[in-house]
Amino acid sequence: MNQRGITYIESIAGLAMVGILALAASSMTAIHPVASERLAAQHEMLAALDTTLERVRAGAIPLVSGEVQWRSTGTSPIRLVVEIRQADLDGLTWVRLVARTRVRGQSLERALTTAVWRPS
Repeated sequence: MNQRGITYIESIAGLAMVGILALAASSMTAIHPVASERLAAQHEMLAALDTTLERVRAGAIPLVSGEVQWRSTGTSPIRLVVEIRQADLDGLTWVRLVARTRVRGQSLERALTTAVWRPS
């Protein structure tokens, strides 16, 4: 038997597949702005950590634990904290920098730990 055309079941199955693809595409476009904001905030946090570390190494920021002022250029304010711990060797200091922010209610945190040599 040679049939032409599609059956009712085949058309329903095809419409269901198109609907699933449309739903997946719309959810992906809804997620894109959130992911973009999160990536931008992470990029700014890493820039803040890098700049603050260079300022610590240059001696512009004293080796004292506490919060550091950071002028945020993005939409989310960034809180920078410096944690200082003396190492076993004279002149060597452990520096841990922590950057925190919130993007659409989600907390983000990045940390950087390094040693700074300050000969006496």
